[in-house]
Amino acid sequence: IAAIYPLGDYLAVLVGSTLRILPFKSWIVSACFVDIVAPPFASIYVDGRFVGNGSLRFYAECGRRVNIVATAEYHSPDSVSVTVAPGGVRVALAPKPKVSLVRLHVLAPGGLPVEAVEVEVDGERMVWNVGEVKSFVAEKPHEIYVSSFRPYDVCRPQSFSNVRFKEGEDVLVVPCQLVGSVLGIKSSVPVLVAVYTERGELVMTAQVMPGVPVFTLAEPGAHILKSKPVEGKYVEREVTVFIPERQVVVVDVTPLPYGRLVVRAVPEVARIQVMDWNGTLVGEG
Repeated sequence: IAAIYPLGDYLAVLVGSTLRILPFKSWIVSACFVDIVAPPFASIYVDGRFVGNGSLRFYAECGRRVNIVATAEYHSPDSVSVTVAPGGVRVALAPKPKVSLVRLHVLAPGGLPVEAVEVEVDGERMVWNVGEVKSFVAEKPHEIYVSSFRPYDVCRPQSFSNVRFKEGEDVLVVPCQLVGSVLGIKSSVPVLVAVYTERGELVMTAQVMPGVPVFTLAEPGAHILKSKPVEGKYVEREVTVFIPERQVVVVDVTPLPYGRLVVRAVPEVARIQVMDWNGTLVGEG
C-alpha cells in the first residue's frame, strides 16, 4: 500500500499504481487477515467453512477468534486457533500422512520354509522378509503383486487389489499355493542324496546338511531316495516315498549307524544282543 486518503465514509487506497475506493468498514476488515501456509493438496476450513486449497490469505474482522483446519485424504488433520489482528497473522499447517506398520506373514503348507517374497507394491519392487515390518500409507488402496518366494520358489504368484491397511499395526497374509508336488529331504548328518523314479530314472542329486532341509518340485507318485553319508560310520539308506498331487512330503534320509549283531546260544534258548560299533550293548532279547 503506497498511500491512504480519507474520504468521509470511504477510504482511497493506493496499491501500487491502482487506486481502490473502499467503505471504511471494508478497510477495517481487509486490514485484518490470516496468512495460511499449507501444502497444495490440503483443504483449508475456517470455523468449519471451506475457504480454499493450499496456502492462502483469509480476511476477517479484527479481534475475531477463528479455528483453522487443514485436511487431506489419507492424512491426519492439522488445526490451530488464532485471533485475527491488524497487520495479519501467519500460521503454518501440515497434515501428516496416516501410517500403517505392516508385518508379512506367509501361510506355507507342510512345513515348507519361506523366508521372504519378491513383491511389487504400487509399482515399487522390493524383497519383503517374513516377519519384517514395512511402513505404508494407511487407508489408501494399494496394489500388491507377489512374484516369487524364497528360498524355494514353489508357490504360485499372488495378486492383491485394493488393499487398505489400517492405521497403526496391520498384517499382510500371503498364502503359498503350490505350483505342483514338493519333496522335502532332511537328515541329521551330512549326506549325499540321489532321488530316482520307480523305474530307476535319476531325478536329482543333492547334498543335505543337518538342520538345512532341501525342497524341490517333484512329479506325483512313488520315488526312491538313496542317502550316502559324507563322513562317519553309517550305513547307506534307501527310502521309498509316495508323493501326492500338490502336497508337500518331507522325508528323513538320515543313514543308520554301523553296528554288529551278536547271537549267543544257551541251552534251549537263543539270546540276541545288539552292540554298536564300539561294542557297547544297545539291546538284547
